[in-house]
Amino acid sequence: MKLTNENYYSKEADLKYMSVSQYHYFTGTLAYGGCYAKAKAILNSEYEREISTAMLVGSYVDAYFSETLDKFKADNPQILTKKNKLRAEFKLAEQVIKVAESDVYFMKFINGAEKQIIMTGEIGGILWKIKPDFVTPNICIADLKCMKSIKDRTWVDGVGKVNYIDAGGYIDQAAVYQELARQKYGKVLPFYHATLSKESPIDHEIIEIPQEKMDESLENISKRLPDVIEAKNSDLPVRRCELCDYCISTKKLDHPKSYYDL
Repeated sequence: MKLTNENYYSKEADLKYMSVSQYHYFTGTLAYGGCYAKAKAILNSEYEREISTAMLVGSYVDAYFSETLDKFKADNPQILTKKNKLRAEFKLAEQVIKVAESDVYFMKFINGAEKQIIMTGEIGGILWKIKPDFVTPNICIADLKCMKSIKDRTWVDGVGKVNYIDAGGYIDQAAVYQELARQKYGKVLPFYHATLSKESPIDHEIIEIPQEKMDESLENISKRLPDVIEAKNSDLPVRRCELCDYCISTKKLDHPKSYYDL
């Protein structure tokens, strides 16, 4: 199957290829739980993840820098008022863009880069697909992030407060992107987050992802993949977490829950 911009997010592509987001639907991240049942429902087009306004704001910024903003506006008419003006949340996105463009160093990681090029490769014996935001061949990979806050921490039971990179599983993303780029270019490229916040005042940083963290992540992914692949390819029911929105919306009771399990 040849991947294109038109079929990259299709069910057929998701069934043939693994992606970081699909992997995380199964495994979860440090702060956000995965669910095998939800992952399978998404793959089988039985469940669609709700797209929040916050996610759309980030996608607006992505679309601007990837030079696909016109298509984004056409595909998401809900971002406009009845008078065809940007809603307030997306005026914030334009302010975020201005902050980025005002910083010469920040823009070095975006200007001159190849934008959202499709790459495929093999990790753990299966095919993966990626679409990194910015790749400057022989120099670096940069991924644009538009976060609620750069400095805020997320509480994880048993761990404590963690930064947005660890909370969201973005080391996994960096590791997979770097490995597939290595397979394409024959060189290990450093990986950076070009991160912008949506707080006031709008913050921005270029964050380098440590190589040792990506190496560790790639090893862990390879160890967990067999279980994920088995579940993905199975026709049998897979385990439910009973905590996510999918499990709650589809659960059927057959016994009372103990007070002690609350």
